[in-house]
Amino acid sequence: MSITQNNKQNSSDKTVIGYYQSKPVQFSAKHNIDDFHKQLNKVKADLIVTPELLTSGYLFENKQQLLDNALPEDSAIFDDIRIMAKQSNCSLIVGLPIKKQDKIYNSVVAVTPDGKQTIYNKVHLFDNEKKIFTPGDYFTTFNLPNGTTVGLLVCFDWIFPESFRILALMKADIICLSANLVLPYCQRAMITRSIENSTYIIAANRVGTETIPEQNLSLTFTGGSQITDPRGNILINSDQIETGIKTVQIDPKTAHNKMITQNNHVLLDRRDEIYKNYL
Repeated sequence: MSITQNNKQNSSDKTVIGYYQSKPVQFSAKHNIDDFHKQLNKVKADLIVTPELLTSGYLFENKQQLLDNALPEDSAIFDDIRIMAKQSNCSLIVGLPIKKQDKIYNSVVAVTPDGKQTIYNKVHLFDNEKKIFTPGDYFTTFNLPNGTTVGLLVCFDWIFPESFRILALMKADIICLSANLVLPYCQRAMITRSIENSTYIIAANRVGTETIPEQNLSLTFTGGSQITDPRGNILINSDQIETGIKTVQIDPKTAHNKMITQNNHVLLDRRDEIYKNYL
């Protein structure tokens, strides 16, 4: 278990952010949330992000198995997350499958210490997810108690620059990517996404291997969770096997500076009047 903790300072400009790199047990929501809770008790932070589908694991034999493990919004798990956020005085972003009537979404729920809840449903579904999940149809942000704006994304959203640019235009200072990454590209791409949008990015990934023997399917997750700053520097990261929470102290206002040179602004210099001719 690897845990790194940076102490908070009594300054409104300083915010402690982090991720929980985990190895969830398939189909064991209570166990996985309890393990997250144990790790959360060891740190002091303002924002912690978990991987995608923390409560359930990633692979499902079929849609019925996913349905059996998806959570309605009145599930006790949501109450557990709200209690954890209040007790730790920390905003939490947790990956989980949510069911609404006959639809199942690959979602994250963001909960602030005062109990306010924001849900984002993954817009860009990866590979076999298209067979069992319904894609989301919106992007969203929420605010930390200190006013910092946080954007929400899930895993394969990473490969689409539009996802990050839209959140940057929505004034996100920090963009949080809850992920179950199996391709080897995302961590490097986040450096570029941070630079081109001048934002912090928290990429929370998982470790371990899951299999479906009946389908001869096996996925190994790449770990490598990291936090990058608005200039693309990697502030903290993890390797491919360690688990636990890591945190770092930042000044979110750094993301307000969108100047790349004294004459170039990464958002205001966009040429929408030209781009629209090719859309």
